[in-house]
Amino acid sequence: MIINVRGISGSGKTVVVRRLLAAYGPAAEVLRSADGRRLLGVHPRRDPGPPLAVIGCYDRPSGGCDAIRQTDGGLALAFDLALRESARGHDVILEGNRLAVDVELTRRLALRAPLVVLLLDTPVEVCVRSLMARRRLSRSAAPALEARLRLEADRLAEASRRLEPAVDVLATSRDEAVARALDLLGGNIRPPALAARTGDPAPLPCAPPQSLRQTPVPMRAGRWAFSRELNTGSPGSEPS
Repeated sequence: MIINVRGISGSGKTVVVRRLLAAYGPAAEVLRSADGRRLLGVHPRRDPGPPLAVIGCYDRPSGGCDAIRQTDGGLALAFDLALRESARGHDVILEGNRLAVDVELTRRLALRAPLVVLLLDTPVEVCVRSLMARRRLSRSAAPALEARLRLEADRLAEASRRLEPAVDVLATSRDEAVARALDLLGGNIRPPALAARTGDPAPLPCAPPQSLRQTPVPMRAGRWAFSRELNTGSPGSEPS
């Protein structure tokens, strides 16, 4: 199952992913760019079931696919990785402002793997307050920010309309999105305290993904580096 969380800036996309990650163990497999930036983390479940592949990085206020630079492959790489991880039998979650209005790549991905879009219906006024607090903006910035977010909302609505019926788009609140995602992923997944993880994680295969680009571009050897990481964070720490 691939879950694509969408919403306008400040709607809580990154918050939803971080809350969802609390139901999984720390990343046991990591894909990084040549300069060490995280492109992908694979998180094991606490109950029997497929692990969760999380596209992008969440060590900053806004992350996800937006953290994958164009020089590393950008949005096309994010979708390529999602397809590859789904083919490995993993669940996948991806989000980001850039992909929130994508239509064509999402349609192609939905033809090759089960995909659901969770569309956050956070009110624009709430998003404005969230962004102003995060960016420490003055009140004078509010009108221009609200106007920009309303344009974003229009583009998001149009993209969602164009995705259906090829892709299931489920509107949900930010607070309900985690529960909806957990239900879609199945099994007895709930966010307990972090449990101690034992054993040496298996290496991540280096086979390139089947590309979603019109002209497939294979991964060049040495451009991306795979690694295995043992998370030694204390119980209850926020997964990255």
